[in-house]
Amino acid sequence: MELKLGIGLHWIEGTEYPDLVSEIEEIDRLGYDQIWVSNEKFFHDMYIVATVAAEHSSRASIGTFIADPYTHYPALMAMSIATLDKISGGRAMLGIGAGGTGFPVMRIQRKKTGYRY
Repeated sequence: MELKLGIGLHWIEGTEYPDLVSEIEEIDRLGYDQIWVSNEKFFHDMYIVATVAAEHSSRASIGTFIADPYTHYPALMAMSIATLDKISGGRAMLGIGAGGTGFPVMRIQRKKTGYRY
């Protein structure tokens, strides 16, 4: 079994866009196998940041960390990850789960969704 090395990417408020790009390029240069883009509500959009990561890296897989069915409708989530996969040349990964950040502010209760996949 081959060991893969991944890193979490969170675009921190106050960090300028060129600094985000530099960080992604450094991650790529260091040889990480995976870049996991955070899904912190009320910060920067996970799918857009993942697209930036795909555009400024050449080898790492780009993953969502974590897409949730409470704030991203599953069909639209599938379209977003398919678009990222096309842009990245097949490097997209979908990390999906219940999530947890930002729900109280949006008055969303995390409970069984009833979606059937």
